[in-house]
Amino acid sequence: MNASKHSIAREVLRFVAACMNSRKNGTIHFGIKDNGDGCGTIEGISSPFFTTKELDVLIARYISESFCLHSQKALLCLRPTQAIPLMESENVVLEIDVIPCSYYCPKELFSICFPPKGPYDTVYFVYDMNPRCNIVTIDESKICSVRCIYADRYEERRTLEKESILESKKDKFLERTLAISLTGKGKKYVTDEYVPIIVTGKIGRQDEIEFRKQLKMDLAFKSSCYIIDMDSSSTLRADIEKDTRIFNVKTAEDFMKTDKPELPNEPMWLYCNGYDEKNLGAMKVKEWTDCRLPGIQLALNMIRDNIPKERALVIFMVYQQQTKIDPIFELARDMMRSSFRRECVVVSSNEGNINDIKNEISYLVDDHHFHTGLSWEAISGVVNSVFRPNPNVVCRLPCSYGGHFVEMTTKERSEMKLTDIEILSGEECQLEYEKMSKDERHIHEQEVQENYYKGSGVSWWNFFYDNQVGKRKDLASHQEDIYDKLNSKEGEALIEFHEIEHHPGAGGSTLGRHILWQLSQFKGVPKHSFRCCVVRKVPISNEKTSSTSKLKRLLRHNLSGKELQWFENKYKELEDKKTIDVDTLIAFNVMRKSFDKTYINKLTTEMMKGVTETEFEVLKCLSVISSYESDHPVPQSVFDSFMEEQSNIYALVETPYGIAHSVKELQKMSERRKGIWNVKMSEAMSLLVTKRDDADLYNGGICIISQPLAKSILHYIMTKSSSSLEDIVEQVLDVVSKRKSEGNPMSKRFVKIVCSLFKTRQFEDNNKPETKLKFSDLVLDLKKDKASLSGSEKVPKTMKRCFEITDDAMVGQQLARYNIHINDYASAEREIKRSLELKPGNSYLLDTYGQIFKSKMEYVLDAQPSSEKLDQHRTAEVINLAFAAINKFKEGQEIAKKLDDDTNMSCFYMEVKTAVILLEKFQKFDNFQRRDELCRFLTDMSFPINDSNFHGLIQACPRVENLRKDSEWQQHLESSLRCLEETNYQIKRHLYTVYTEDETLLLKLRERFERFYGAIDERSKYIFNFGIGLKPLMTAAEKKSAKLQCRVNEARKNLHELYHSDVRDLLVYLGYNIITLSDRSSKARGEQCSLEEYGRLLRYSTRLVDKQRREKAGRKYLESFLYFAMLHWPLQKRLDLNEDVLSPGGTYDDLMQEWEETYKNNHFIQTLEQSRFKKPKNYFALGRGTPGNDIVDLESIRKKWMDRKKEEGRHRRPVFGDNFWREGFVEASLERLEGVVDGNGCTISHTVKYPNNREHTFMISTYYPCDGYSNRPVTFVLGFTWKGPTAFDVREKEIESQKRAVTGFSNSQAPLVDTSRNETLQNIELATVPCEETGESIEDALTAEEQAEERQRPKAEALTEPGTSIKLAKPHNNFDKARKKITQDGNNPKSATNIRINQETDVDVTQTLNDSGSGNLPAQNVRPKVGGLAKRSIPSAEERVRVLYERKPQKRKRKNKRTN
Repeated sequence: MNASKHSIAREVLRFVAACMNSRKNGTIHFGIKDNGDGCGTIEGISSPFFTTKELDVLIARYISESFCLHSQKALLCLRPTQAIPLMESENVVLEIDVIPCSYYCPKELFSICFPPKGPYDTVYFVYDMNPRCNIVTIDESKICSVRCIYADRYEERRTLEKESILESKKDKFLERTLAISLTGKGKKYVTDEYVPIIVTGKIGRQDEIEFRKQLKMDLAFKSSCYIIDMDSSSTLRADIEKDTRIFNVKTAEDFMKTDKPELPNEPMWLYCNGYDEKNLGAMKVKEWTDCRLPGIQLALNMIRDNIPKERALVIFMVYQQQTKIDPIFELARDMMRSSFRRECVVVSSNEGNINDIKNEISYLVDDHHFHTGLSWEAISGVVNSVFRPNPNVVCRLPCSYGGHFVEMTTKERSEMKLTDIEILSGEECQLEYEKMSKDERHIHEQEVQENYYKGSGVSWWNFFYDNQVGKRKDLASHQEDIYDKLNSKEGEALIEFHEIEHHPGAGGSTLGRHILWQLSQFKGVPKHSFRCCVVRKVPISNEKTSSTSKLKRLLRHNLSGKELQWFENKYKELEDKKTIDVDTLIAFNVMRKSFDKTYINKLTTEMMKGVTETEFEVLKCLSVISSYESDHPVPQSVFDSFMEEQSNIYALVETPYGIAHSVKELQKMSERRKGIWNVKMSEAMSLLVTKRDDADLYNGGICIISQPLAKSILHYIMTKSSSSLEDIVEQVLDVVSKRKSEGNPMSKRFVKIVCSLFKTRQFEDNNKPETKLKFSDLVLDLKKDKASLSGSEKVPKTMKRCFEITDDAMVGQQLARYNIHINDYASAEREIKRSLELKPGNSYLLDTYGQIFKSKMEYVLDAQPSSEKLDQHRTAEVINLAFAAINKFKEGQEIAKKLDDDTNMSCFYMEVKTAVILLEKFQKFDNFQRRDELCRFLTDMSFPINDSNFHGLIQACPRVENLRKDSEWQQHLESSLRCLEETNYQIKRHLYTVYTEDETLLLKLRERFERFYGAIDERSKYIFNFGIGLKPLMTAAEKKSAKLQCRVNEARKNLHELYHSDVRDLLVYLGYNIITLSDRSSKARGEQCSLEEYGRLLRYSTRLVDKQRREKAGRKYLESFLYFAMLHWPLQKRLDLNEDVLSPGGTYDDLMQEWEETYKNNHFIQTLEQSRFKKPKNYFALGRGTPGNDIVDLESIRKKWMDRKKEEGRHRRPVFGDNFWREGFVEASLERLEGVVDGNGCTISHTVKYPNNREHTFMISTYYPCDGYSNRPVTFVLGFTWKGPTAFDVREKEIESQKRAVTGFSNSQAPLVDTSRNETLQNIELATVPCEETGESIEDALTAEEQAEERQRPKAEALTEPGTSIKLAKPHNNFDKARKKITQDGNNPKSATNIRINQETDVDVTQTLNDSGSGNLPAQNVRPKVGGLAKRSIPSAEERVRVLYERKPQKRKRKNKRTN
């Protein structure tokens, strides 16, 4: 049997009218064949091409058109359609019930317009009196004769209904009424549309213990933003929170203590009448009104400002009758009379509890605001049912050691306060899925699929269920790139970036989540997965980020052949199932048609016919925003002002209880929530828009389901209303102007979204993904719009209005930029000034201000024909513009220096660039004759100005004098250039910092600078355009070694022969020698430093520091301190030389302190936060070798390590687990010093014995805290960062001594001991090695988790009995031979190691933890003894080797056994 939904709906109309007029309950079936004898045969109808929900919507529409005034009553009598499947058949029987309750039916017979489509007649349908109960039509002329009969039936039914209402049904009715009142319009959850506030009264009952057992509304309390507690007891909150801190606790007094109190960002529990935990007692009502009510009112006013009107739901919980110390009625009266009117619901179990307040304010609110008659257990059930559940899901994460996982409970996640990230479990959705029944699983799978295909955004459930998300063509290649980066086969950065470039709305977010899903899920094997999360709030950086990908992959609005095939297969699958109308899956169909514009436009035309006038206005705003900011849903409360007071019965079929609501309920609901526009959303509107991030009203919002559809709707609206894009944007700004004054977060977010339309610049669609468009997409489209004014007029006009309405300084910045673009410099300056008034401390705005003058300077220069030169007047104008620009850049620098995050380097770059452009454009000036003359004018202070062409220019523009070398202005210019260079190679880059200009570009800028300010003799012989800092010299040594060698030879000649000690020559000579002598790579020249040369380097480094210290002004070179510190560090071999020029300890300390201060000054560090952002890099460490050959370039060691690992098939950088510092060749290269860690674990004291029995103790900072070694002797590697000597790879001395003893003994007498066993005795500390190109260090590659794990590793215990004091054995007979050998060959690392161990064997190395016998070792924060003597026992080297050697055969046996 076949039946269309229209024929079914048509028959239902007759049936409903007949049942209501005849006052009879009725059930109609479709799919049962009438046999004619009063019986029927069940055949069913073939699986319909429509859902029961769609049929209900069609029936409701027909009823509204045919029943006229009685349509609402008819819908209340009708029950939803039920589909009954037949056994062993795919057919179904449709069943529809009608219950014409006398409460809903009209007393008189009524007519309907029938049929619903086409020409209709006014007819009366009733049932005839015979047993067959056929539907008959009564002529209007005969109505009077039967009216009495049906009136009697009405009264009879009414009497029977009154008698049949049982108590249980009454409870169900009360529960349903309460649920409807809480959800307002029948939404499933309160938080879908409202911000809940719970006001809970005092629980002062005799049966309080039993009563609290009934009060189980944890879900409602946890979902509410504000809890207002009138009880002073904290018991209720403790029951809700249990062991987890959820609420920010406040009291009434807290809001009266400060002048400007603020609401907390987290849920607030406000105690309004005392708080027992703070000994604040409850007050009687009169006293409370005077003392505490003002603070409560202040808090309520702030809450009111935070919630849009009509979007709050205040639930009063009244547990007892009014008492003298329970002012809940005073508070209810105040809230229901004022700002929260029509938004309050009062709930109590007994009507007597709330009669007073109900009677008092009955003239303001209706009875539906008050709910009584249910037990608190029943109330708890209803209240919890309308709040979104938050199941206690366990998050399972993979472990790095493979095959295992760790669990994180909901409680642990909440305690960690990870509000900005969403952690993805390795078994996401699995635990929740297992709790569902079979039917629930099927329903849920269909629901999440339908929501996704309608455009609600992808969820993890869509990936969990099979084949709901199609694989994009680039999914595999993206995964491959990410796997490469995770395995670290390429790249050196601590944080690897992988970008998915996509057009807005093309599926980039879905693809990103698909990749995370593939990487994170266990799939039975946890070791193959990764820990993944989604960052909800990404810090916005003004810098550019780069991404290295194998090929250009841009996700566009079109699909490949395989992708289209998947959609076609899915379409057929959905059609075959017939459980959903595929035509309503708008987002799915748009993708299926590969974003075809013709299809989208046709779809838009059809859908827009079904929207109401109000929705049309809403779509104007939404289409603009979704077209240009598709990732930002708009808070739905913004459009409440569009609401028109008109009923919409289509929404009724969406309510939880079908369509069975009383007229009274409907009237009250519409009165209570008449300001909410989306109560009355049409079917077409519900298909065009979707809700995103629907966790709550604050963070949720609506948008058009896809960007192409949004653009099509915008075009349709523009055509329909004969409006230009400018007109539509103006209407959006009208909405902004209305919402700007509101202080709630949703309105603020809306204003921010609209501002972003003018600010957000997309990346260009070319082969340079880091290049952004000049302006936002909206601005560019306004510029191209032909329906309005020219772009030069309309764009500034529209942007200016947005700027005036929002007072967003960054919109003003974009407006100024556009005015620069159209050469309207006066307007640009006016707008940027106003922006600076709004944000006076913004370096980016000042940078834009400087760009105005710079652009005007370039405009004046470009306007001049190339064949003509500028006269003196125009030349002075150009120079003054350049200086004005640079002054603004300097102002921006001063502000940028004070920021607690990374310094905005753009102002520094633009200062140098503007000055260099000015110098390069001198050839366009009348005064310019030859370039060498200009260079002499700039650099030669004896240049005869009065006899030159520059004399007249100086007269016209005195500022020209500032261009000359060594002027204050020029020194600042050079300092800014050095700041750019040095920041790049001296400071570690923060997580989100990637500088605008890379190193190559900086060197080009240096090259342009040196063309004018380099030494004249340098320029006449050759061109050396690299800087003289360490990293520029390294770059020159690698790329231009011949030029560098020429520069070094000149410096050597000036220093050796001419005795001319210029700072530049000293920096070049010392830097070159440090680079050459410290290189330990395979490409090193192998040059050795003689003792004579070492003495010369000592003297030159001292001279360089001395010159720098005498120069009070200007930016000091940190290289001078670095070279001095490395060359003058008092190693024993250096002290044995008795060099008089080696710095004394006190002088060295003073210089190190000055070094640290200079580092802070150079990099503008004034606070701890700035220090954290600007951590120094490390390049060098002290090594083993003769004086001058004992400095090691750690970068060269890392390259050597990489080369060795490549032979083993590994290409990644060294990480902590590789034990880089434990590699044999690394340890052989680096010198280890000894010292004692202080009580805080941040400093090591190292004592040096100078000749003549002098001693000095150096305090060396550790790179990472070593609190596990507090007050213990340690060994360490001394590295040199850009702010001073620093200890790396800190190890406990006793364990290190044992390792050396084992190594030395095994080398001479015993078989080699497996190094992996020795490593278990070491407490590994973090170390630093800079990487090849960027200077990043190995410690950058260590995660905080790895560092924490390493610090928590237990230290190795001694192998002897506690309390035993042991001395190491006497040295062996080869001691004297070894000593002679080390004397002959000072740089033999193996001999040095053996000798050092043997020298230590003559002393007792056993020390108590509180030993401070050495006068040079500080006893800071000494640990107390616990449980007796705090001694540490150390076995002898021979004993340790013997034990390990005896264990070796046993371990070999166990290994063989396992293998077999």
